[in-house]
Amino acid sequence: MKSDSAPDGANGVVMKISIMLPAYNEKGNAEELARRLRSTMRKLKIKFEIVYIIQGNDGTYESLAKLKKQILEMRLFHYPQPLGAGGAFKEGFSKINDKFDYVLTMDADLNHHPEEFVRFLEALKKTNCDIIIGSRKVQGGENDLPFVKQLVSNFTNFLLPKIFMLPAKDITSGYRLFKMKVVKTVREEITSRNFEVYAELLIRARRHGFTMTEVPITYTRRQTGKSKFNLFRSGMGYLKLLFS
Repeated sequence: MKSDSAPDGANGVVMKISIMLPAYNEKGNAEELARRLRSTMRKLKIKFEIVYIIQGNDGTYESLAKLKKQILEMRLFHYPQPLGAGGAFKEGFSKINDKFDYVLTMDADLNHHPEEFVRFLEALKKTNCDIIIGSRKVQGGENDLPFVKQLVSNFTNFLLPKIFMLPAKDITSGYRLFKMKVVKTVREEITSRNFEVYAELLIRARRHGFTMTEVPITYTRRQTGKSKFNLFRSGMGYLKLLFS
């Protein structure tokens, strides 16, 4: 399946983006991210919605519900029990507005910077690829992962692209822009429970013939809250992908 049209905006058409954000106990981080996303999208004159898949009971839902009075484009879905990253993506992809043109995903812990989204738009206009990946591993990318996560990321990004012939160096990055047709095609195929969902989405998209490219991003270590990464669960999930 090849890219078949120029990106919206090229002919004066307003781009419409659904921003899907899984958040598990991210009070504080989630509010700041929503504000920065609103500011970025308005500056770029993009029509948007923010779909939060909120998990846990640390007060994230309540704080975002108050913020929703200021950010009317935000929609909130609350799940007291954690869904896992894979479950959150599958649930979130079922809640987005299918009539929008693109889906943007990001980490909700401020690892990713909405202000760098302009790089995705530039890549989209140049390549018209179906998936734009925010990469820490291409020239210009910056990475501040903790040591253990760095090891897992490096190993995964070395092994899986070779096995599945993925044309990307950073398949564990969650900062991505998808054309809506990609999400509609792969969302029912998701089987991952945890963070291996990032790789699974690219593997399944590649099998359907979708194209992808990377742009450099700055990955910043979280300042508040706790990471949800679990080495054993993630390792088992990646092993399962090898037989998917």
